Amino acid sequence: MRVLIVHPKVPVYGGAEKVMVRLCEYLRKQGIEHALNMPNVPEQMKMDLAGTKIIPGICYDYGYWNVVNYHNFPATLKTFVHPLGSECWYCNEPPELFTNWKRKPIEFVNRRMIVNKILNVIVADQFNADRFERLYGIKPRIIPYGIDWEYFSQVDRKPDPEYFTVMQVGTISRYKNQIETIRACSGVIGQIPNLRLWLIGHVSEPDYRQQVEDEIRASGMAGSVFWEPHVRPEQLRYMYSRCDVLMHPVKEQGGWLTPFEAMSAGVPVIVSNELTCSKIINNNQLGLVARDYAKALWLVYTTKNRLDGNRNSLWVRDNLSWDKFGQEIVKYYQEISE
Repeated sequence: MRVLIVHPKVPVYGGAEKVMVRLCEYLRKQGIEHALNMPNVPEQMKMDLAGTKIIPGICYDYGYWNVVNYHNFPATLKTFVHPLGSECWYCNEPPELFTNWKRKPIEFVNRRMIVNKILNVIVADQFNADRFERLYGIKPRIIPYGIDWEYFSQVDRKPDPEYFTVMQVGTISRYKNQIETIRACSGVIGQIPNLRLWLIGHVSEPDYRQQVEDEIRASGMAGSVFWEPHVRPEQLRYMYSRCDVLMHPVKEQGGWLTPFEAMSAGVPVIVSNELTCSKIINNNQLGLVARDYAKALWLVYTTKNRLDGNRNSLWVRDNLSWDKFGQEIVKYYQEISE
């Protein structure tokens, strides 16, 4: 089997790119020939892809590949340039949900390509499966992402006793919803001594960053919020070991990996009921799925000595491995290429 993975240019090495790196790693370990067609691969990602062929420009030999696996939109539009074959789309989220009027024509073309040519779609959870079927009329295969449990679990978790540390990880953008975290913290800062908030994330929406900074000043939390635009994985793992809770009020776009990485490190998590993996978290009692984030913070603060972070970490280990993800993806490749 020969597999070509196609992905568009991205500004940062984010969650979707991490998924592709792990998939390529699995294909490499299984001896499956593969390549990544992606312009301008971030340097750290390129290093992590050691052993994977990278095609940065136009790929002229689509016919050579048994399976073409598209990732983030608009990579799917490249289906124009090669003949009918075994194609699939790993859809992190349908682009129609996070758009503007200028993109409507290209999204219409994308839908026609999916429905009439690509046909085979993979999503990470039931939430995404349901909304994809509503939009496209195609029932996708559900294959959950894997989590770097081995990496994030290797911490000696010791939250700083001088603070109650709240942490949010994700790009500074409306769908990551940092303003809701700031409001929740300001709602309990009078009840929780020495509360501090760590915001970790690259700015993807500068105008939203300004709104976040305005909210910090208006809430009176200017001295209690610390923002790091970017941290390396080892820094992130250390910060998990020192925080008391992960706040994740993310809406219906992205953010899937972060709460499970935090759980791997033994950190309690509070997530939005709009987060696409919130049903997994709720059904398996892995964290708090909240509407009232201040109330959820207070609950974690008052019960923190009784929270069983080890149990949640082991659940992630047993249910969300990258090997399991890779096995299911390859099985799907085999099905669609027969």
